[in-house]
Amino acid sequence: MNQFCASWLNAPATKTTSDVYIPSFAKASADKPKATTHKPTKTLAKPAKKMSPQQETITNNSSSTSWKKNQPVKHAKYGVGTIESIEEKATGDTHLTVRFKVGIKKIVAQFLQRL
Repeated sequence: MNQFCASWLNAPATKTTSDVYIPSFAKASADKPKATTHKPTKTLAKPAKKMSPQQETITNNSSSTSWKKNQPVKHAKYGVGTIESIEEKATGDTHLTVRFKVGIKKIVAQFLQRL
């Protein structure tokens, strides 16, 4: 019984043990040496990966100047649709609102192909 219940029920408090491990932390003493800091080592730049033709197409498709309202586009999952609106984000992404047969979806331009 914990101490609160024991005092409430006027029963003697007993100390119980638990299977749960609760770590105790020792106080830091002044005589312990401070941890040394390591300077980061230089890392070599990785060579740029060559893009596959499909990735180049996706990258080229994402330029915001080429998207137009009512333009037909194709998505891998939703199929063919028509652009309803275009939004330029501060991050440089272009978000397109597209009407598909399954409904209206807001998709990042890099996931769409022009038709």
